[in-house]
Amino acid sequence: MSARLMIGAVIIKHMLNIDDREVVEQIRENIYLQYFVGLSSFQTEAPFDASLMVSIRKRLGKEAMGELNELILREAGVLPEKPEMKEGKDKDNYNDAAASKGGTVQEQGEPEEQTPPGPVSGTLLIDATVAEQQIEYPTDIKLLNEAREQLERMIDNVCQASGLDLPRMYKQVARKKYLLIAKKKCKSKRVIRRGIRQQLQYVKRDLKYINSLIEQQAISRSVLKKRDWKLIQVISELHRQQAAMYKKKEQKIEDGIVSIYQPHVRPMPRGKDRVSTEFGSTRSNITYWTRSGQGHRQAKLPGYSSVCSPAMRSGSLNDG
Repeated sequence: MSARLMIGAVIIKHMLNIDDREVVEQIRENIYLQYFVGLSSFQTEAPFDASLMVSIRKRLGKEAMGELNELILREAGVLPEKPEMKEGKDKDNYNDAAASKGGTVQEQGEPEEQTPPGPVSGTLLIDATVAEQQIEYPTDIKLLNEAREQLERMIDNVCQASGLDLPRMYKQVARKKYLLIAKKKCKSKRVIRRGIRQQLQYVKRDLKYINSLIEQQAISRSVLKKRDWKLIQVISELHRQQAAMYKKKEQKIEDGIVSIYQPHVRPMPRGKDRVSTEFGSTRSNITYWTRSGQGHRQAKLPGYSSVCSPAMRSGSLNDG
């Protein structure tokens, strides 16, 4: 395990406020976190076992890990900086600036006042791009079928762990009806609407089973993982969106979910030859030319960071 991977995992743990197992899951699922911790390419396997972080903490000791955690939290702005650390940073920045200009650094006294620079003129170009995500091309019936299969898996796990009888879910019938439509090369609008209506009914029934198990207090935190609780919230929102589009006979809805595993992803019409629509979050590339030369920066545009409510991000679930 490299030092960058270990330190990156610790940073992710504190920034997201999650446990060791969730750190491994987040890195395994997120291509950006894999790049952050230094992996050369995207991989679906876990980069390390969660127990390795416990072993590293034991080997480094409580004092060393405490100093590392404190340093990370201070750099992230969670904890305020110590006065002596702030003064040291200001002094180092001043010394670096003076040395880069070829001047001498004064050991004592305040730096000389500098005249503010004049107005800067130049050219600014702004271009919007998409941070594309690796997701399967979504269709309404495919999303509902995937949501149904996930709900059926959760119900099976809960009933098996609690010793309850499995409710009647018609898994094979629902799967057969989905494949009957999915395998057709030419699908009419009538066939697609019939398939969506069927899958909506199955998902609605499974959500009622989940709510019933919650009311019976048959679901505990140990039975379902944190990821499963988030999935239930996302699937509930997906069912609401799909039911609204089916009722109004529309194909678009605001903040429409295109992946139950990455609900923050949005479809972006691009009009390119390779692909007309990309799926991801929007960023703006800013290129500017000034008298001092060319520069470049990248900024994330607001409005596409996440569709999850605070309850969805925390993994909690309302009974209603």
